[in-house]
Amino acid sequence: MPFDLHRYAAGFEFRYKNRIATGVDDAERAKRTLFGFAGKRLTYERAGETV
Repeated sequence: MPFDLHRYAAGFEFRYKNRIATGVDDAERAKRTLFGFAGKRLTYERAGETV
């Protein structure tokens, strides 16, 4: 878990910066999230293999 701490912190930061108080509702936050995925790909590592 300590090695994923930066991911948890980044997720919290995104939600904080994109909250209702700043005029961003759930639909807008979802749209921003999906557009943030553009041009990126997710890769999986098989158990026991090293890349």
